[in-house]
Amino acid sequence: MLAFVDASGDPGRQILNRSSRYFILALVTLDEQHASDCDRRITGLRDTLGLPSDFEFHFSDNSARIRHEFLKEVSSCEFSYHTYALDKDPDVLKRLQLDRKEEMFTYVISQVCQRAALYLENAKVVIDGQRSDRGFRDRLATSLRREVRTREGRGLVRSVSVQPSRQNNLLQLADYAAGVQNRMLCERPDGAELHRYLVSHELTSQVWPQM
Repeated sequence: MLAFVDASGDPGRQILNRSSRYFILALVTLDEQHASDCDRRITGLRDTLGLPSDFEFHFSDNSARIRHEFLKEVSSCEFSYHTYALDKDPDVLKRLQLDRKEEMFTYVISQVCQRAALYLENAKVVIDGQRSDRGFRDRLATSLRREVRTREGRGLVRSVSVQPSRQNNLLQLADYAAGVQNRMLCERPDGAELHRYLVSHELTSQVWPQM
């Protein structure tokens, strides 16, 4: 099994100073055959839309037209996804003892992976980020192997790697899943319309604290 993780919003704490209210992670899971098919479909969409081969489907930067075209194209692919959204209210962060950005990211990814545990057996997890941040990657891999387990205590995650999303179509799919969830939570006018493309693929969607 393959899993791809990307975020919407940011882990900054200063909500009143342009930091997002929510920090959201989406985790997309699919087997290798379906991953290859979805990857080809996304690559082909660039050709169909006349976009450069290195164009990144990045939800927050793309136009409304490209968002719809991307979601329409991937809606018929075989994948599932889970989202976890943390409301960054200062009282919530204090209660969870999330004082640093790295702690917030580690907490949220642990939560989304625990909810997706049934789909992560022997999984290779790929996370959006810079490969140069090896220390963080190693700490995160250790955390996931320790926390994402079966009821019998057996670890599930096989490996954790980091790639820039611009180099990976399936990280871009995870970015879109997180971006759509953000639009829904913030009650943007197009949130429900965009979500309809993905709703059949959504397995769990958690907001903390619960709304």
